[in-house]
Amino acid sequence: MIDVAEKVIVLADSTKMNMRGLGEICNLHRIYVLITGGIYNETKAKLEELGIDVVVAGKD
Repeated sequence: MIDVAEKVIVLADSTKMNMRGLGEICNLHRIYVLITGGIYNETKAKLEELGIDVVVAGKD
């Protein structure tokens, strides 16, 4: 599905940031938007440098 998508939007739990997993879903260059509940400023800046829009969901 990622191969034919116009835009890849990733919804990731903030506890998964800066963690290494067992498998790769896609390369970072394929991600258009990352939505998360929290992210370190340094990680956010690096992703934005790669052209990824980072959305941090707020708590109400």
